[in-house]
Amino acid sequence: MPQVDNLDERIGALIIAKIDEQSVLSPEFPIWKYFRILDDSDCERMIEIFEWRYRFWILQFAERLSYDPDGGFAVLVLLNAYFDMIAQLHGHKWGKALDEGLKLVFPELESEETVRKKLGHDLRAAIAHMGITTNIILQRGFSDPIVWGKYRGNQTTIVINPHLMLTHIRAHFDKYIASLRDPSPENDEKRRAFLKRIRKPAS
Repeated sequence: MPQVDNLDERIGALIIAKIDEQSVLSPEFPIWKYFRILDDSDCERMIEIFEWRYRFWILQFAERLSYDPDGGFAVLVLLNAYFDMIAQLHGHKWGKALDEGLKLVFPELESEETVRKKLGHDLRAAIAHMGITTNIILQRGFSDPIVWGKYRGNQTTIVINPHLMLTHIRAHFDKYIASLRDPSPENDEKRRAFLKRIRKPAS
């Protein structure tokens, strides 16, 4: 595979989103540099771009796969980074982002430290480092996205309904985007945290 010396010429305009059928072009690369040249008064524009990118490139494909009887693991792979992402957008540091993200998305897990640790190890880390998880059961027969209990000698076995996991995460994302757009002073800190994070390199 060769090094290519004319990427600027061959790639040309860098499309980073499409808002109202119009392509959004970034004059900067990496894209976080583009967000840095925008003023805080352009917050709505940054929210639009961020929202479009996650909905168009992640959520819509997770939704398609969620209807496939064999698509469950692929859905979890696509959604795997959501907890880290949403926590960092709220201002939490990378090392604690997963745990904080799980609590943000599933407040009922606040008092379930063992379950959060299992999700971190057996879901998030397993998928990130091994491509799939062998310690999580996928089962559509439950009416909650995540349940847990004793199974075959394992004290805390996690069972996930992939379709409901997607539904829950999509609803959480909708609520988060709405809060960023809500001009109430109670959301000022959330907007500041959002702007600060998207103007940084991914890590």
